[in-house]
Amino acid sequence: MENDTKGLGKRNISDAFKTFLIKTPFGEPLGLGRADYEEKISALGKETITLKSFVRGEWQNPDPKVILYSLYKFAEACGDYYQFTLTRLLDHEIDSDGVSPTEIFGLDREQMEKLLNGLSINYPDYINASFTLDLDSITLNSEKTSQDVLQLF
Repeated sequence: MENDTKGLGKRNISDAFKTFLIKTPFGEPLGLGRADYEEKISALGKETITLKSFVRGEWQNPDPKVILYSLYKFAEACGDYYQFTLTRLLDHEIDSDGVSPTEIFGLDREQMEKLLNGLSINYPDYINASFTLDLDSITLNSEKTSQDVLQLF
């Protein structure tokens, strides 16, 4: 039995994701990725989309509060590990229970430094980040939680 919501006729999550990625303006800007696809319309007018490949992208304009929230979730998942380095966040080979925001959102060092500096200025009660020469340090307020960050939205 097909799940037909307003004529969309999506049978499974992969069909829904393919449509979301290709047919909406959200796929690339949110960093979900870029798709190489082929679109065909049959003689009867039925559209068929074949996804050839999919390349994950980075979030073009990340919301700093989302990054702050993900930093707290990372710290909490890592056993309340509230002090770490950007170098650590960028090293996705380290086995840990938390997932780095740089990995989730595909952010590089330059983007993260800008975001972290802005967060330190705008939310000093939550985060302090400093980047001096080759030393970097990120300290989250251990008296705050990811739930507290949600109150900022």
